Amino acid sequence: MRKLKRLINKGKAKKLALCTAVSTVAMAVPALAADGDTTATLTEALSTGLNTAVTDFVSMVIAILPIGLTVFTATFAVKKGMKFFKNISNN
Repeated sequence: MRKLKRLINKGKAKKLALCTAVSTVAMAVPALAADGDTTATLTEALSTGLNTAVTDFVSMVIAILPIGLTVFTATFAVKKGMKFFKNISNN
């Protein structure tokens, strides 16, 4: 059952990434359909949009990373400390 849940959760991440990419492209296409030189304009808009998305994502990760590391470190230290004291008390 756990393996099935992990497989489903992995699929959710892939589906979310695919939906994000498709929605980015879908929003760019109608805006550029009226232009005469759609191929070059579409390529440029798509490239700019994806570069902006990557830049925004990296800035969000940089903002969240210190908080996540702090929470992870605190949780890890508490678990290891509990395990250490349990080992000492059992011997």
